[in-house]
Amino acid sequence: MFNISGAELLLVAIVALIVLGPQQLQTLAKHLGAWIKYARALMASVQAEFKQHELKQKLAENEARADAAQGQSKND
Repeated sequence: MFNISGAELLLVAIVALIVLGPQQLQTLAKHLGAWIKYARALMASVQAEFKQHELKQKLAENEARADAAQGQSKND
C-alpha cells in the first residue's frame, strides 16, 4: 500500500526512538494503536452499511419482480 520495505520501517523506528525517547515512543504507539483500532471499526461499520443498503436494494428488486409476476399470472 505505502511501498515501504522492512529496512525503511526499521530506520523510521530507530529515528523515532532517538528523537522521542522510549517513554514518548511507547505513549505514541499506544495512541497510534487506538487510532488504528478506531479506524478499522469505522471502516467495518461503513462496509456493513453498504452491504445492508445493497441487500435492501436486491430485496426491493425481487419484491417488484414477484409483484409483476403475480399481476401477470392474475391477468392470464
